[in-house]
Order: sequence, then structure tokens, then C-alpha cells
Amino acid sequence: MFLVTHDLAEAILLSDRVIVFTKRPARIKREFVIDLPRPRSSIQLRSETRFQELQAEIWSELAAEVVES
Repeated sequence: MFLVTHDLAEAILLSDRVIVFTKRPARIKREFVIDLPRPRSSIQLRSETRFQELQAEIWSELAAEVVES
């Protein structure tokens, strides 16, 4: 199943992998394996160090795409 979202926390919470695409033409830029244990609680997840690390890494990849344009 594929989930397309603009909410990074939601992507990390619900996914096993997060794929970051380049700007047009869209190509896969990087894949992140979400190695957080299940079940995942949205409230508890936000305080976990690994969640914060993943969020920072993914935002970094996304920001690079935005800054280039």
C-alpha cells in the first residue's frame, strides 16, 4: 500500500519506509527505513529519540529540494 502525505510525523508513524522524491521530474531521492517498534503511539512516538532523528534526517532531504528551486 502507498500513502502519500505532506505530514512527516504521520508518514513516520504509519510507515515502514518513507520515500523522498526529487522535484520535477520526480525521481526517488532517498529511502528511509522506519525502524521504530510497533504498535506506535503518536503521543509517545514524538518523545522518542529515534523518531526525532528520523524526522530531522528526512526534513534535511526535503529542505535540500526546496532550497534548490
